[in-house]
Amino acid sequence: MKTLLTLLLILTSQILTSQMSYEFSTYLKNNNEFIDNYEPEINYHLQIKYDHPQFNGIEMDQSDIAWKVLIVAVTSNVMEGIGDGLYDEGKNTGNRNQIKLGKLLQAGSLGMKFLYIPIARKSTTHWLWFTVVEVGVRMTTFDPSYNKTRGLPMNEIGSTSYWDDALSWSKQPESMIGWSRMILGIATVKFTFDVF
Repeated sequence: MKTLLTLLLILTSQILTSQMSYEFSTYLKNNNEFIDNYEPEINYHLQIKYDHPQFNGIEMDQSDIAWKVLIVAVTSNVMEGIGDGLYDEGKNTGNRNQIKLGKLLQAGSLGMKFLYIPIARKSTTHWLWFTVVEVGVRMTTFDPSYNKTRGLPMNEIGSTSYWDDALSWSKQPESMIGWSRMILGIATVKFTFDVF
């Protein structure tokens, strides 16, 4: 019964969220006076070509956006994996410096994710694709960076998250997990350059 109620609650919240998202996007589409009437504030009679209003007046190539998305995703996820590894290792050994450095890297990882905002503003791609790239990069890079920081084998499967439970349930040998990560990483990079 609890599972049914939980499923019903999740479905209801998804319906409400999608309705709010639809209404907000409809509002933005109907109230686009700023976009339609955009003129550069300073006009020195330079030929500025733009399809969308860009805050700095520079048109960005979509391949530049793909590179920036990948750099932010990989850097933030590796920083978070190393930070979690240092934090957990520091808690096990009692080393307060490792705990502090781990927390600093975790905070830096969160700060890196805020760099998605200016990239998304210059992109013509829907923002949901950023989350797909983020999830693919996280599945590829987080566990190996965490394991190497703790001194564990690279493809060691933990026991603290749903992702670890799913990997344990799949009963893949360690070498197969490495191949799976490599294929997922290649697919994520290809997807990023195709979509952005």
